[in-house]
Amino acid sequence: MVVGVLFLSFTVTFFIGNTLIHSYFSSATKPAGTLITGVLLIGLSGLADAAVGLAMRPVLTPYAPVRSQAYFVLRVGEGLAVLAACAYFLTSRSQWNDYALPAYALSAVAGLVLTPVLLTSRLVPRSLSILGIVGYALLLAGVICNLLGIADIGWHVSPAGIVFLAPGGLFELLFPLLLIVRGFSAGSRTRPVPVRTGSARHRDVTAA
Repeated sequence: MVVGVLFLSFTVTFFIGNTLIHSYFSSATKPAGTLITGVLLIGLSGLADAAVGLAMRPVLTPYAPVRSQAYFVLRVGEGLAVLAACAYFLTSRSQWNDYALPAYALSAVAGLVLTPVLLTSRLVPRSLSILGIVGYALLLAGVICNLLGIADIGWHVSPAGIVFLAPGGLFELLFPLLLIVRGFSAGSRTRPVPVRTGSARHRDVTAA
């Protein structure tokens, strides 16, 4: 439930904060409160990013210890990227169209670390894990296309940009809701069987 609430928190706060920042730079009056509120919200989303990585470590470690650590590091990096954007907006009060791209790139890579573990461990339904893999792969492709000028997923999202954003956005809505409602599944990864010394015959003779 904690992971679900944190996951939903950074998704919702980033969306609202990004909308407010966009509104500030699109408005002729430019009310300072709109920018400050938007920056505070995306700042909270950055803190929630790092908290998700920390909360997921004990869940992922039994299944993929190295990827659990990598996911934590990537989530912290994403949080720092968001906080750096907050500092830029507060100090410069100037527009930065692609400020979300570093966070999107780190989020995509972190998601591609997380979702295969969810798939193999069966901690969530298989269909949801596959949606996450597809969604984060498209998000990473969208970042690359944005940098190449093919599609815009940043400031002014183009119709093509929606294709890159929608599947990952759907996963980041369904995944936390599932965790809040029912939590993780028990998982089905086969555990190592303890090794016993001695032959079966020897044990039978001893028992006799």
